[in-house]
Amino acid sequence: MDRNHTCINRTVNKNRRRFGWLVGLVAATALAGCTGDSAIRHQFMQGQVLSVDANEIVVCIGKRDGAHDGQVLNVIRHFAEMAIVEGAPFSRAQVGQVRIVDVYDDHYARVSIVTGEVKTGDMVELDN
Repeated sequence: MDRNHTCINRTVNKNRRRFGWLVGLVAATALAGCTGDSAIRHQFMQGQVLSVDANEIVVCIGKRDGAHDGQVLNVIRHFAEMAIVEGAPFSRAQVGQVRIVDVYDDHYARVSIVTGEVKTGDMVELDN
């Protein structure tokens, strides 16, 4: 009985170590995507409202996306649909507009509110 119990413990510990390495690898990969000048990171964040405070609103739209000062962008908010029977579990609504005040670099720009409201996590997009 003790011998079987020891074998089981070794197997469980070995699997825990493997799982720990896997979790560590996934975490390291995710963190690496959040640092530096990563095109992949920008692709996932593109159009996101990153910060909103009394002095500044920053969005993830930059020169690389063709952004320029004076451009007006629609502010889109996504809503979870609770009692969904068919179709998408989210809906989207335009909640305002912002104007680009200053394009910082390839990735970020400062905007000001034209209409509506803006919250961190909203998305901005050019009106086509």
